[in-house]
Amino acid sequence: IKDVIIDTPPKAGIILYGCMNADISTTFKGGYTADTYSASAYFGVNSLNGEGHKIHDCVFGLNEDGGKFANSIFLVSNHCSITNNVAYHALEKLIYCAGNDNLIEGNSFLGRPVGSFTDAYRLMGNRNTLIANYAINTNGGCQILNGAQNRVINNTFINCKQVGVNINDDNSIGGRNLS
Repeated sequence: IKDVIIDTPPKAGIILYGCMNADISTTFKGGYTADTYSASAYFGVNSLNGEGHKIHDCVFGLNEDGGKFANSIFLVSNHCSITNNVAYHALEKLIYCAGNDNLIEGNSFLGRPVGSFTDAYRLMGNRNTLIANYAINTNGGCQILNGAQNRVINNTFINCKQVGVNINDDNSIGGRNLS
């Protein structure tokens, strides 16, 4: 999917269930409204049980009424490359990654002046790499939950309300590898 404008879908911009090797580079305009079922599940891209996706050079922005996505990319997939995407004023995250062996590189989250509700990037799973990403005006830059051997390298998190990097391993605090 390339060079398409997805404007104010009722639930999600693109849903990938059990798909392999999707290549997405397009523009998303959000449009959360009070009647949208479960606002926290209003995604630009929703990927579940897939592998090998390339989501790159996408813009996640406001629609003409100021509506926005709650999460720009919700990734429950493995071996994906999420690069050079930009999110403006998302309610929550640019990327929620709950998979293994994913590369998240060169993305930008530009939050509201008062900050977003959660962290710009969230990693769950193993061996994910968060490198050279940017976030401004967020609750936090990155949160890592219950994963092993994740890497956070050369990211810039500016004006975080709480913390730049938050690591929470419910199974064994500090007992797993984080570079």
